[in-house]
Amino acid sequence: MGHVVEDQERWGDGELWVRGVVGGGILELGREVWGKMGRWSGFDRRVEGFRKRWEPFDWTKALAEE
Repeated sequence: MGHVVEDQERWGDGELWVRGVVGGGILELGREVWGKMGRWSGFDRRVEGFRKRWEPFDWTKALAEE
């Protein structure tokens, strides 16, 4: 997937720029949909549960062993 950048000086940085390209440009959604920024709240206990369930399928361990 690609996106043409007409003016290099007007590039944004970070997630909001990507949201604008995908949400506004490609999906043609209004800014009220793609412009909402979430906030990282730090530790989420659901992450640890997912890691435990995912462990048998974690193929990245094979990369560290080599």
